[in-house]
Amino acid sequence: MPVEEYKSTDKWDDIFLIISYAMASASHCRSYKVGAIIVKDRRIISTGINGTAEGCTNCDDIFPEKTSPEFNRKEHHDFSTANEIHAEMNALLFKAKNGIGGDLNGATLYCTTQPCNECIKNIIQSGIKRIVYSDSYNFSAYSDFIMEAIKNNKIELVQRQVKKTSNAFMFLTESLK
Repeated sequence: MPVEEYKSTDKWDDIFLIISYAMASASHCRSYKVGAIIVKDRRIISTGINGTAEGCTNCDDIFPEKTSPEFNRKEHHDFSTANEIHAEMNALLFKAKNGIGGDLNGATLYCTTQPCNECIKNIIQSGIKRIVYSDSYNFSAYSDFIMEAIKNNKIELVQRQVKKTSNAFMFLTESLK
């Protein structure tokens, strides 16, 4: 099957979204695994997954598998809201903590899931100018105020699904056979 031709940006978007999904696999969250990476000049300068702060008990140490009859969605949601950090925030915080890779002005954040309202405010403030995400998130209904901030700061929001015909996806699946 011929590989679909993509613009250069599309090719890199696919590669970095796939890496975001690989990061998500490291999350300890029982409900929803999310991964994020921050890229500048086609170099990864920070990564993040959703989960608790360093040294804290992880979600998967407390809750059974999401498919288990014992999994309590409300208890998990309450725990998550009170104790977990979103992948985007973890990527921003890791960058701040370690100071690697220069500043974030003009960088791109790739995330498996659309940033929530809380995360988007911090992303705007960080200097990131492009956000590429794959899945919609039901807590990402941005207010008019936030949409105006996105527009005023010239931040590009791109929802993109990695196509199974993309060069990056096909290479990965062929390499893993």
